[in-house]
Amino acid sequence: MEQTLIYATMEMDPARRVEIDIGCGEGSFSAELARSLPHALVVAVDTMRGRLDKLRRKAARLGLENLVVVESEAGFFLHAMLAEASADSIHLLCPDPWPKAKHRFHRLASGEFADLIRRKLKPGGLFHFSSDDAPYCDAVERIMASNPQFKPTPLPEHLKIIRTDFELQWLSQGKNVEHLCWISVSQGQT
Repeated sequence: MEQTLIYATMEMDPARRVEIDIGCGEGSFSAELARSLPHALVVAVDTMRGRLDKLRRKAARLGLENLVVVESEAGFFLHAMLAEASADSIHLLCPDPWPKAKHRFHRLASGEFADLIRRKLKPGGLFHFSSDDAPYCDAVERIMASNPQFKPTPLPEHLKIIRTDFELQWLSQGKNVEHLCWISVSQGQT
């Protein structure tokens, strides 16, 4: 039986703020971001249908008309569905760290990742990463440092109070969750 995969590149209004939450889980971060930025478009991406259904119900209950839920694998979404230079911010928060060496190929953050993120961000766009896994944070810092079109920046104030479900769980267990941010810069601005 032949199957046809149908997808489209998301066209974004260039004048509208666009926030992308990759691996949104049940979407607490996405929903709160949409609530706190009512004029922005928040796109929540995950592969887990059950989690996304919970987020859809939450968005409907809260009247979040600026929240779009996309069922997709993260790499496919970034490569094929998100238009170039369309996002103001891309959030990759508390992803699975795949700590065993034999599983690290599963990590989204890799050598080509920084360039992919840069292409999808608008000029001056923000990449926001968090994890409770210190070696993963170190690896992402090395990846981002190797790309001269990014420079580190502090976590914006409006993001300091918004947490993911996983972050809340880990904080309740006494774990530290580190947040790292970079902004995309033109070649001459580094």
